[in-house]
Amino acid sequence: MAVFNKDIASLVRPSNDIIFMDVNSIYAATNTSKVTSEQFTRTRPNNEEGVNLKGLELGYQTFFTDYPGLLSNTGLQVNYTFIDNSDPQVLTAASKHNYNVGVFYDSDTVGARVSYT
Repeated sequence: MAVFNKDIASLVRPSNDIIFMDVNSIYAATNTSKVTSEQFTRTRPNNEEGVNLKGLELGYQTFFTDYPGLLSNTGLQVNYTFIDNSDPQVLTAASKHNYNVGVFYDSDTVGARVSYT
């Protein structure tokens, strides 16, 4: 079991602003050009306010050594993590509930694992 509190000081977030740029249009048919000031929306990364993550992690693993035959080489692994994200709209990679369940087989000659996350 683990309890955590992670303060991420800043995150890179997209920021939009409007800029004006001169555009030179050249008309080949009349051999003329025209310069106009056009409006563009610019998106660029900015370091902005971060988020705070708090959570709890639980884990369990066991081998079924008391079972007969092939089953004595099997085991189970389970973990669960709860994350309280102060700004889930910004840090979307931190799901609130995360879990993993795995069944494994491990002998002297073969090792295999199947898991679901």
